[in-house]
Amino acid sequence: MPSRCVAAGCNTSSESVSVYKFPKQETLLKQWTKQVQRTRANWVPTASSTLCSEHFEADCFEETPQYKKVLKPNAIPTIFKRSLVGTSETETPSTSTGSSQPNASAVTNEAYLMSSYNKTEWMSQLSPEKLEQLVGDVRKRRKELEAKFKAREASITKSHEEKQLKAVEPLTESRRKHLKRRRT
Repeated sequence: MPSRCVAAGCNTSSESVSVYKFPKQETLLKQWTKQVQRTRANWVPTASSTLCSEHFEADCFEETPQYKKVLKPNAIPTIFKRSLVGTSETETPSTSTGSSQPNASAVTNEAYLMSSYNKTEWMSQLSPEKLEQLVGDVRKRRKELEAKFKAREASITKSHEEKQLKAVEPLTESRRKHLKRRRT
């Protein structure tokens, strides 16, 4: 069974990249866990937890002639995607239109790469143009989601009304029959 990477927002599996189990050495395990918790607060590793090679710098790997990448003994993952608000562990839902237009997280993916920077350093590296693009993308996504929410809400309201009419219809029909019998 293929292993899934535990990093938030990572869609890779062992079929497309190399994956590595968390180390058993306690200090190294704590460092790996702390790095994952940058994007998944309060996350705790299990015996089957793995991270893929996408979360390690190139210098974390030993030079081997083998196809599979081999991690150096003290390698620490440092590359993680980070959401703007840092609240979601799931992917951004795709729109129901099926358009090939990328969502805000796909457009600005490179801005979320976190290496050895803390949040302040990372934010200071954004140019005003890039920041404007991020804000514009987020606003656009917000409008899309609000429109989707309104459409869903209208659909639910319509469905609820239809159910109520169907529930009332037999009652009104039986009332008509009853009144008809009384007249005759």
